[in-house]
Amino acid sequence: SGFIIIFLMMSERAKTGRVDVVKFYRRRAKRLLPGLFVLLTVIATWGVLFAENHVKRDMKGDILATLAYVMNWRLILTSDDYFAQGGIPSLLRHAWTLAVEEQFYMIAPLLVISVLRWVHSRWKRIALMMTLAVISAFWAAKIGSATPAALSHSYYGTDTRAQAIF
Repeated sequence: SGFIIIFLMMSERAKTGRVDVVKFYRRRAKRLLPGLFVLLTVIATWGVLFAENHVKRDMKGDILATLAYVMNWRLILTSDDYFAQGGIPSLLRHAWTLAVEEQFYMIAPLLVISVLRWVHSRWKRIALMMTLAVISAFWAAKIGSATPAALSHSYYGTDTRAQAIF
């Protein structure tokens, strides 16, 4: 996703001489929001009509976190263990990946515009992205997995997942 989004912005800049940030956000919203609204409507309807109380308890917060594209941070704050056996995970747990991607979309145009403006050498751009990826990887290692909170953060965190995007 990171490669495709950056490639599209680089292509737009090559054709027009600029990156239209508003147009970028409109395209993302047009692509992502309709499906998200359908998913959340179906889950909310199921929750109201059929869910047991212990499932309903966290559903409102999960829906709001998914809608705001911060589900990954909600899971971190609750020390959610993605690999735990048993229990009943959130019906929207999978939305953490969409949250990380959308958080990337929020900074990607600004990052691309800044890098293109101030870093003129292709090799320096590559070196910058590699450096940012390495910093994210070191940060993930520093957070570690010694506690449930650390494990949750290292797995779901935007800061620890940035290495893949860079």
